[in-house]
Amino acid sequence: MSDQLSQYQQEPQRDDEITLKDIFRTLQGLLGSWPFLLGGMLVGVAIAFSVNRYSQNTYEIQATVAVEEKENPLASAESALNFGFSFGGSGLIDTRQAVLKSYAHNSRVAHKLGWEVKQFVEGRLNRREEYRPKHYQVVFDPEHVQLLGAEWSIEFNETGIDIAAVQVDNFQLYNYSLGEPAEFTSPVELDEETYSYAYGEWIESPYCRFKIKRGEKLDEFLEGNSLTTSNFQFQTYDAIANWGMENLNMEFNEKQQSSLLTLKMAGYSKPQLADFMNASIQELQSYELRQKNLMAINTIEFIDGQLIQIESALRNSEAALEEFRSQNLIVDLSSESEQMLEYFISLEQERAAINLQRSFYRYVLEFLERNQNYAGLSLPTLSSFNDPTVAQLAEQLIESSVALERYKYSLEGTNPAVIELEKEVQYTKQALYNATRNALSSSNIILEDINDRISAAQGKISKLPATEQKLINIQRQYELSGGQYQLLLEKRAEAGILQASNLPDTQIIDPAVDRGQKP
Repeated sequence: MSDQLSQYQQEPQRDDEITLKDIFRTLQGLLGSWPFLLGGMLVGVAIAFSVNRYSQNTYEIQATVAVEEKENPLASAESALNFGFSFGGSGLIDTRQAVLKSYAHNSRVAHKLGWEVKQFVEGRLNRREEYRPKHYQVVFDPEHVQLLGAEWSIEFNETGIDIAAVQVDNFQLYNYSLGEPAEFTSPVELDEETYSYAYGEWIESPYCRFKIKRGEKLDEFLEGNSLTTSNFQFQTYDAIANWGMENLNMEFNEKQQSSLLTLKMAGYSKPQLADFMNASIQELQSYELRQKNLMAINTIEFIDGQLIQIESALRNSEAALEEFRSQNLIVDLSSESEQMLEYFISLEQERAAINLQRSFYRYVLEFLERNQNYAGLSLPTLSSFNDPTVAQLAEQLIESSVALERYKYSLEGTNPAVIELEKEVQYTKQALYNATRNALSSSNIILEDINDRISAAQGKISKLPATEQKLINIQRQYELSGGQYQLLLEKRAEAGILQASNLPDTQIIDPAVDRGQKP
């Protein structure tokens, strides 16, 4: 058995052995196919070079903002104007994300950017978008319709341009002043012939009106460029808004409840990305301020309407008082007349306060009838507005409207929370409307009582000498109008100062800039 084992161990394992002969044959086969290997390597290098040389680089730009609820230090807790547009608590970041990705927000950004013209540069091997070229500028008439779906190709020379147009998409007419499509009055007949124009000369037809202006680096372009063509198209604000919504991304640390929000965009032009992101952040800040200032603006509008009426009465009474003093020797009243005047003025002030209160009630009713968003309902802080039911319901309506505004940005309209809050707003609105009408009716009783007391006071004044009667009537009108005017000016100034001191909740920590990132 040992002999058999020894014999088995001495037998060669021919299937697993690699001999020198096998290695030599393999090398001989590889050397025989070297032209194919070398050719494949050269083709791969050529493709890699072409892709790297002629494809557009993609860049990423980012910006960082801090979102913290900014309280106005000049707005006291009791002030009715401190109902700023606040989303509250952990919803701050979520709501800002919803606003930044919303179509309405991006549409406002698109209108401010000035990107109505989309420009390209085309060479022998590639075509890429060109952002704000330095060698020329397209200036168009926003009041004239412009043709979409056509692309204009420009050749530059020292004295002017050669321009031709071709159809690249379905034709549309667009009115930039209205920000909406326009109707065709006749079929478009696009002449693809090349025409020459001087720089700054209007190029116009029923479908377009624009001109090409020299850029600051046109001479450099003419000297160093002979292989590229400049093209441009008109684009809609909708297209710009959709581009922003598609490319803008946001990140924040939800676990740590961080107030920092990072915005990111990727594209072919770093300056273009930076401009859009910064414009988007600025529009968000403007939006926050508009919402915070809405009540102050409405308060100022209400007070201005009252000031116009009082100012006219004040001027008339002032002129009448000056004329009376110049024509009569009497300047001061007797003690009895002074007492009558003071009592009479106090009654007039009560009546003026009631009338101002009634004006406010009518303002509330009109506001509820003509507006759908009630977050801007103002509550002028005047002591005469003492109806607790109206004040409480108005406060509740404002809070519900602000909450509904927040939900609509972060939730769908069919969400049960949104539907329930919409019902609450409508119920509160109706309750406030009914309470205001009741308060307006109740004020009639008070007004009638004051009018009766004024009539009695006028009866006593009628027993005074005619000259003193006339002076009392003129002076009480002057002092009454002056007191009301001064009060309203103070309240208007308070609202103006409050408006000026409001700050947006979003603050830029790290703006979007071209930092020379590698693609």
